[in-house]
Amino acid sequence: MEQPPPIPQRTPPPRPIAQSSHSFASQAALISLLTPAIAFGINLLGQVAVTAQPQQYQFYCRVVLAGIGAILVICGIIFAIIALSGMKEHGREGIFGKAIGGIVLNSLLIVTLLALIPALGKAKAKSEAAHKSVVDIQESVRQLNGEVQKNLKKGTNEEPTFEKMDQFEKSVNEASKNLTGNEALTMKASAAYIGKLNGLRRDYEAAMKDLKEAKILSAPSDSDKEGLDTKRAIVEKFLKANAGLRDFLAHGDQRFRDEFDALQVSPLVTEAALISYRQKADRVNPLVVRIRETDDRIGDGMLKIIGLEKDNWGSWSVSETSGKIMFKNSALLSQYNAFSKEIRDASVEQQKLQAQLLEVNKHLQ
Repeated sequence: MEQPPPIPQRTPPPRPIAQSSHSFASQAALISLLTPAIAFGINLLGQVAVTAQPQQYQFYCRVVLAGIGAILVICGIIFAIIALSGMKEHGREGIFGKAIGGIVLNSLLIVTLLALIPALGKAKAKSEAAHKSVVDIQESVRQLNGEVQKNLKKGTNEEPTFEKMDQFEKSVNEASKNLTGNEALTMKASAAYIGKLNGLRRDYEAAMKDLKEAKILSAPSDSDKEGLDTKRAIVEKFLKANAGLRDFLAHGDQRFRDEFDALQVSPLVTEAALISYRQKADRVNPLVVRIRETDDRIGDGMLKIIGLEKDNWGSWSVSETSGKIMFKNSALLSQYNAFSKEIRDASVEQQKLQAQLLEVNKHLQ
């Protein structure tokens, strides 16, 4: 029986390399492609958070952000290399393009980070300047408080020296230049407020100096009637300066707010600054206003005495032995004594208020 011809054997084609979208190489390639986006997103959100921090800390926050970004892009390149090395087992499809894209994008981010190094140096210098400004303000405040405490302990009604007030104003102005954003606006508004307050204090101090030197309550010469007009002008100048300072502090909260409104600072930042301002001002300003009110009473009593002496010229004389004024009319003497008592009572109340202010300042330090 005839046998059928043998069937030729065929060599099967090579089995294609299995592809898996879940292979480690494919996942590594995807991660390398995503790390630049992740690094960019973290940096973007981080910059928003950094700007909310005090200026003196922003540099360090940016260094941390740059460090996180650098770590991410280095990891991205490492994952891309791992993915490329896995192509022998898993093939090129789904790996090669992603891995190469990851290497390119991460390399671009590294170049960008390197280009930011000079900017970080400038940020560090600005951060150090901002920190120094804050320290200078704190030192100026300490010196001002020290001088206020010293004057109150002596029982004097003196304001801090112009030098220390100018130093404080200068330190706030410098801070406004070294800071940025809302902090800079807050310092600019504060500097404007302090500048106006210091101007009023200078006027008051100069008027007080003239008042003391004029010796308003000393007995006038019975041959110098015009000298009473000079004394009146000095007292009126003092009262005007005192009223300017009193009214400014009586409405200090609104005056402070006005400076923020003038710079168009956001309501949120303005309210935050006002909360800080009120922590001390709400306890100090009312006492200072009351002290200024006692100055009003003292000045008013002085004007009454000057008016009494001038209107009754010739009805009084100066004792050669005591140097005191002597009235020929008992009714005039009673008026003179009443006006003098008003001045003494106001002075006693002023000393009590200064003692209260001293205690308040101690607790606020």
